[in-house]
Amino acid sequence: MKKRVFALAVCAVLLIQTNAAALPLPHGVPKPLYLEQAQSVAVARDDAVKKKNNELVVKRMKYTEAVAAIKAKAKNIQSFRWTPLLSFKFPEKLDLITDYELTVKPLNLQSEITTLTHERDDMVYAIKSKTGKLFTAVYIAQERIAFQEEVLTLAREDLSRNMAKLILGTALQADIDTLEKSIETQTSDLAALKRGFETDKKELTDILGFDVTTGYLFKNPLKTASVSRKDLDGLTDYTLANDHLYYATRMTASLELLSLNSYEQLFRRQYGAKVNAVSTFLNQARNGQDIDTTAFKSAYDAMLKTFDAPWDGSIKILFFRFTKEWLKGQISGTRYVEEEMYALYTASLEYLAAKKDVDAAEKALRKQINAEYEAIVTAKNAADALIKTLGETKTALDRLLELNRRGKADFSEVKDKMDDYQALQVDVVEAMAAYNDLLFDFDRLTCGALTKLLSGAGLDMTAGIRGDSSRMLPTYYIYTDVADMIFVFGIHIPGDYEPEIDSFEILYGGTRIGARTPADQAIRHLAIDYGESSELTVRLFNGDEYVDECVIDTSIPTDILPIRGKSAPAPEPRVLGSYTITTEQRTGASTSELTLTIADGFDAAYYRISFDGQGLYSGVFTPTGTPFMYLTLLAASIETVRMELYDGGQSLICTARFDPLNQSIVEIPEP
Repeated sequence: MKKRVFALAVCAVLLIQTNAAALPLPHGVPKPLYLEQAQSVAVARDDAVKKKNNELVVKRMKYTEAVAAIKAKAKNIQSFRWTPLLSFKFPEKLDLITDYELTVKPLNLQSEITTLTHERDDMVYAIKSKTGKLFTAVYIAQERIAFQEEVLTLAREDLSRNMAKLILGTALQADIDTLEKSIETQTSDLAALKRGFETDKKELTDILGFDVTTGYLFKNPLKTASVSRKDLDGLTDYTLANDHLYYATRMTASLELLSLNSYEQLFRRQYGAKVNAVSTFLNQARNGQDIDTTAFKSAYDAMLKTFDAPWDGSIKILFFRFTKEWLKGQISGTRYVEEEMYALYTASLEYLAAKKDVDAAEKALRKQINAEYEAIVTAKNAADALIKTLGETKTALDRLLELNRRGKADFSEVKDKMDDYQALQVDVVEAMAAYNDLLFDFDRLTCGALTKLLSGAGLDMTAGIRGDSSRMLPTYYIYTDVADMIFVFGIHIPGDYEPEIDSFEILYGGTRIGARTPADQAIRHLAIDYGESSELTVRLFNGDEYVDECVIDTSIPTDILPIRGKSAPAPEPRVLGSYTITTEQRTGASTSELTLTIADGFDAAYYRISFDGQGLYSGVFTPTGTPFMYLTLLAASIETVRMELYDGGQSLICTARFDPLNQSIVEIPEP
């Protein structure tokens, strides 16, 4: 009976989330494999994710190059140009198409980067969900096999005991027949479980890239925690901020709105108050209201006529009459928009359609989140009900076993109740597996929000470029979230970096943008229009202490912050040896003799002496063992004398000075 109790305890372990740390294992003992490990490996080796990461790198490089090229193009068009062949081009004004390209193209490129980031993240969520479901299936099969083998062993032991009792006449042949049929069924079920187990392990092997068919013990991945209804709003908001398909829909709408606003600004810059004729329709489009397209088209055509009104008719000069059209400038009237005459009209209608798509997508996503959440609640309630029934059945079984020992209950009754209990154990495990499958689906739907919530991590609503946390140097990242029409700026400071930095500010044109922000957070601010400069100033602080100020180029999405920081302490100067000077009068002149003693281990073979940058005696090479004779007047102060030391091949090793206080030769570090 102890074995029977042990077999029943195996299933109870399935409902406990294990987090034991891996310990060194003896040879031949299976290695533990955890769900988190499997998911990390699956993501790291997925070719599609690698390809998407490479696309991101290339796209960021193209963005930087394109922004520089756009600026150069604008400057080139608006400047005087000439070639050696005397081809002159005078400054030109920008037409609508060029104006629009210079305004919108950088944001379009940035939106492509953000979209790729969302696509990559979406792939990661899908891989984690698929791996999680498969890992759970493998784990359930592993535990069911162990449970079924134990049950089968106990059944065979019961059969042996009952056959012995049959010989003694204390058991019935019907009990033997029942046991044999049960063992046959259980053996068949066990074989099917093992076949499925091997199939799932091979599939998991393909995903992970290493063989997990043997030598691994799959650790319990089952989650028993409930998802509170009060967390549903936060999960929904996170999903709306990070879901790729919804983001793509919002991105399309934001780009259409950007197009509408940009065209209107360009039209107003060129035509002024004449654009007011269609303002009502433009505002209706922005607000997502239905537009009378016929009335809009009529008003738009009338507006176009006002653009050319100053050049209608003719003018008489002396005896000749000329059409006013001849006086129209290069981009005057509708010539400014002649290639995109209805740009503002179509932009309004396209944004209105995109806005309705966003509203429909949000409604559908909210509905799906609510539906899957209710399915999770239903599955958890069903599992809890089975667990409660399992406990009641266990109590009834224990009572029946006691009656059987007293001879007050037949073996068939005990066997039926035992079968019910064992079947309930399997039902509980399968119910928990189904609940966890729904959790994996819900985590996939909510873009990993459920995992963050259950692990206690906060739900960061942003997704996009981040600083490279693997770098040992401070970095920044900046990108435009076109979907929300804001820009995001943040920094990454390595934990052991000196000087310490805990907050930052950013300024453009001397004006601070936003508030001082902790270093581990990002500034999210309404997008700004860059003027002549695309440079931002970043001020760094440690508490209230100012650390440094850096200037960055916003056309580069992420790079190293050029922090000067605190000066490192100067290294102790290296002493290369010692010297002595002896001075004597010869023929009315004072001469000095400099003798060097080079330190052991410093291989200097020659030296040259210089004073005020000029070599004494033409700067000849002198062996280090030979004293140097010179007129004292030429180098009256030894502190101002410099010496260059050379190796045996007369290659410069270093420059040194003389320390008269210690009479030592001291290396002068390179600047």
